Amino acid sequence: MATQLILSSDKNRVTVSPGAQAELSVTIKNLTALVDDTSITVGGIDKNWVQVVPPHVPVFAQGEASVRVIFQPPADPLHTQAGIYPLVISGMLQEQNGEQAETRVDLEIQFGGDYRIELGRSSSVNNQEAVFPFKVHNDANAPLNIRCTGEDPQNAFWYKFDPFQFTVPAGSETTSTLSIRARQPGQDNRKSVFTLKAQGEWTITGLSSIDASLKQVNGQWEQAAQPNLMVAINPAGSDNSSSGNYQLVVSNPGPTTETVVLEGRTANGQLGFRFNPAQLSLKPQSQAIVALTVWPISANPGGPTTIDFWITAKSGSGKSKPGSAQATFVPLAQAQGQPRPPWLIPVIVLVVCLMIICAISALVLLNWKNSPNLYPSGSTLHSFDSIRFLARSILDGCIRAYFS
Repeated sequence: MATQLILSSDKNRVTVSPGAQAELSVTIKNLTALVDDTSITVGGIDKNWVQVVPPHVPVFAQGEASVRVIFQPPADPLHTQAGIYPLVISGMLQEQNGEQAETRVDLEIQFGGDYRIELGRSSSVNNQEAVFPFKVHNDANAPLNIRCTGEDPQNAFWYKFDPFQFTVPAGSETTSTLSIRARQPGQDNRKSVFTLKAQGEWTITGLSSIDASLKQVNGQWEQAAQPNLMVAINPAGSDNSSSGNYQLVVSNPGPTTETVVLEGRTANGQLGFRFNPAQLSLKPQSQAIVALTVWPISANPGGPTTIDFWITAKSGSGKSKPGSAQATFVPLAQAQGQPRPPWLIPVIVLVVCLMIICAISALVLLNWKNSPNLYPSGSTLHSFDSIRFLARSILDGCIRAYFS
């Protein structure tokens, strides 16, 4: 069956900006022998974007007529994305059993708009790290693929973006985070300026991508000084005369958990140190008790003296400054005399026994010379009493000498 209806457009592509109007003309040819009413419809876009004037038009037999097709996409970039939209314009005769025809046209929605960056306030993780939220507002009518970088004049920070690269839909916004970490611990409170940069491209439907301009925003980080670990030394008495016991109070005033290592020192290395425990983990704003025992490593022949020592608490992570405290140890054992070796008591006992044997032998010999053949009972008892008295005196003298 021969074609009864022909549609043609005066344009193959119509270009329009969001919120603006554009139009084309469609010519209708009726090849039948009767006058017929023709209706025109447009497919491929939202029906609210297009208007056909008039929507129905009578066409004489073997004649033609024209209609206007007006396009007006909304100004909202969220609903009017840039790109090429293939359209199908259809016509249908009302009397000739619904005879139809169509013509194809491309509608180009022009790209428009830009994007902007909004940097939020920081939340400090610790004195070496801070997190900044930031938003990317896409006011354009095309999706934005964006990449971010950071820099500072002194190159003092590392920058981490989460996510590093992301897409912001047309007419929308996306939130990301920037983590800044200092390359070196801050010794004092300081304000540091850095720059957040963003660059990317717009994705255009049916066309090549468009480069997005470089955007940057300056930020400031008020970096706090490193917190100091704190140590306090409290005497806790002594177990014996050769060592001293102390109680340490170790505090972490910082905002993060710290692994604390304890060390002890003296000016000349005279003391030994034992910590229980020697390493501990302290939560933020917390403290712990540590037992400390000190003892002299070498003897001091010069007599009574005092030894100054220092206890230092060091951060295992380097996020806090070390803290230290000073105390004085009095070596009582040195003030009363040198420590005695363990073999001294057996030697003293042996010497006392030998002295008693010698004394007894001397008294027996003396009595024998005076009365070799006669031992009166009274003189014998007197001799044994003398021996006991002498032995006891020697033993008491040895005991006093040992404990003096």
